[in-house]
Amino acid sequence: MEVRSLQKEEIPAALALAEEVFQRTHPENPAAAALLHGYIAARAPLLEYLGAFEDRLIGMLAYDPDSWHICLFYAESIHHGIGTELFQRLLQEAEKARVSKVTVNADVLALPAYQALGFENAGEIDESGGVLTQPMEYLLQKEWLSRPVTVTIDHPYGSFHPHVPDLLYPCNCGYAEGIGTLDGDFQDVYVYGPEEPLETFRGIVIAILYRREESGSKWIAASSADYDRQDVISTIGPLEQYADTRVIWLKKN
Repeated sequence: MEVRSLQKEEIPAALALAEEVFQRTHPENPAAAALLHGYIAARAPLLEYLGAFEDRLIGMLAYDPDSWHICLFYAESIHHGIGTELFQRLLQEAEKARVSKVTVNADVLALPAYQALGFENAGEIDESGGVLTQPMEYLLQKEWLSRPVTVTIDHPYGSFHPHVPDLLYPCNCGYAEGIGTLDGDFQDVYVYGPEEPLETFRGIVIAILYRREESGSKWIAASSADYDRQDVISTIGPLEQYADTRVIWLKKN
């Protein structure tokens, strides 16, 4: 099986495959099929496409390159590894871009497949055109937990927040040296522990903070794995008070 990015002239066949598989799995819901057709017409030019081939196109995955949200994900047959191969290729692209998560609104009929890929629920089930969907997410960057990191501080402890009036930074904040994204952004890091302004900090990643509404992440660094989780939350809490967040922690020995 060959999995690769699709050329422009190959995209119509991929979209036709998506509609054919959808109609096959929802034969008694022409209204939903019409909604999918309209969605494709509106969103297709904005997406990136992957295709799985044997002697022909047998699977497709389309995603938003800005949000890393999977918009279309269909294979002509199941239990043949097509979806797994497509998703693994997407993860390769996501890791190169250093994004923190991939999201999808999964058709509930396909929940077992997404769960097998490693997706987790990220909200309540919704309904559109008679089709039930489950928001899900696949979290990346977990491999950075416990790794050493050097942080350049650009918002020192005790300095004023540039966007929130009267908020002083309760910790040193900066970016990880030498770790950036394909679009030129740096990896943001909160430094837990030192209660004095710093210029740089060397420590390890003890947690990764994900915001529901964003594809990026913030790392939390400390001098060691000997930390108090509740104290970390209390420290960075003022900086995340307006965000819906989830934190993955380094397991302590």
